[in-house]
Amino acid sequence: MEALKGGPGGFEVLYTTPTGKAAHVLRTRVSRWDADVRACTLHQVLAAARRRSDQKFSNVSALVVDEFSMVPLEVRLLLSSFLL
Repeated sequence: MEALKGGPGGFEVLYTTPTGKAAHVLRTRVSRWDADVRACTLHQVLAAARRRSDQKFSNVSALVVDEFSMVPLEVRLLLSSFLL
């Protein structure tokens, strides 16, 4: 994790999960290695992507999606536009 975030040009990582409870569990577990962990639901990211004026996730460089294989193709395309 430090390799992603550390040093100049490091990434701001955002973890996403299908549910709020899963986001809480992920935040708790990842905080052992990363005290500044950000975890939210996939729905929050999609809502921000639809509202281009929303700056909540504007500094995100890497998006980690829990259970990504379960995400429909249409949603994957929306997520890819989020990081552009």
